[in-house]
Amino acid sequence: MAKSVIPNDMITGGDILDIFKKKNGGKAVIVVERGNSVRNKAELNHIQNYLLDTSVEFATFDRLETEPRVETVLEGIEFIHQERPDIIIGLGNNSIVEAAKVM
Repeated sequence: MAKSVIPNDMITGGDILDIFKKKNGGKAVIVVERGNSVRNKAELNHIQNYLLDTSVEFATFDRLETEPRVETVLEGIEFIHQERPDIIIGLGNNSIVEAAKVM
């Protein structure tokens, strides 16, 4: 039987990356929309560069639709289980962020 731990903290806002300044390493998964917008690509690049600068290992799940299907969210859950991150970063519209919360 597999054991899953549901996090009890959710942090929102532009300063969320500052939590990595307090950590030494760790791992993150970034959840974004498939073929994300130019704005989101710039934000994604910023986050990825920040994580590299703070020695945080990361993986990106970029298969979600604008309105995520249940099947795709389930793929994301499997991805999260394989990656075992310390934090999940949802980047995009409200539906993408909600899907990241489910994952």
